[in-house]
Amino acid sequence: MGLNMKERKAVIKETCGRYRKSRKKEKGQILDEFIKLTRYNRKYAGWILRNWGRKVWIRSNGELIEIIAGIPENKRKRNKKPKKYDSEVIITLKKIWYMFDCLCCSLPAIDSNSLQTCQSLLQ
Repeated sequence: MGLNMKERKAVIKETCGRYRKSRKKEKGQILDEFIKLTRYNRKYAGWILRNWGRKVWIRSNGELIEIIAGIPENKRKRNKKPKKYDSEVIITLKKIWYMFDCLCCSLPAIDSNSLQTCQSLLQ
């Protein structure tokens, strides 16, 4: 049975530094050991060991895509935005949305007569 993903990433993290610092003959031996342990394809294993933690540009379907091989050490967490509306407002907005048959495009401005009609329908 092979290694799970956490174990593979730990092995890659330890091996990539040694692989980058070594000479060509040593790289072949390190790569052979790494392939036996992880069961990766030789070409993919070499690419992973060379590019682990680095930004790499890859061409896919004619477009350049920037990826980071592996997980960067200092990954930022996103700040959650505070909610704009409480649950009562959301429920009311959903009712209005259903009144307009779930219309998704921008609506014309609502005048005072339309606003009174909506309020009477909601109650």
